[in-house]
Amino acid sequence: MKNSQLYKGSLNTIIMKLLEEKGRMYGYEITQKVKEITKGELNITEGALYPA
Repeated sequence: MKNSQLYKGSLNTIIMKLLEEKGRMYGYEITQKVKEITKGELNITEGALYPA
């Protein structure tokens, strides 16, 4: 399994963990942090973020 597929399957978990650690975050801030954490392998858009 490619890392990007693994990250996509874990998107909700990644978002929840970020919010737990950082508290409130803006959508853009979350997308940038996810990109940083995954070393650029998962570049999510707001369209994918907000339903999650």
